[in-house]
Amino acid sequence: MQNLQGCKAKVLWRRKYGKNRLVRHTRIHWGKKLKKCSYCSFTATHEYKVSSFIDHKVHDHHKNFHGDKQYKGFVSLETKEDMEELVNLWKQCFP
Repeated sequence: MQNLQGCKAKVLWRRKYGKNRLVRHTRIHWGKKLKKCSYCSFTATHEYKVSSFIDHKVHDHHKNFHGDKQYKGFVSLETKEDMEELVNLWKQCFP
């Protein structure tokens, strides 16, 4: 487990996992709803539920509201400026 500066969360991370878990953790702090349902206007911070304190995600939403349709993933609403902001937050989480 890795304890993050200024954050009470712990992220289980190993080199073989790559950066995906670390990016997901950074997105929790970021909190921007930039993942959109392919079928309606629902938005969320993540595609999947990341932890118990974040309830609504695009995939869970799809199962509950569009279960009769094939899941095609999400639409990303991220801009270049959003990605720059995420990188800056990443640097704060993982100095």
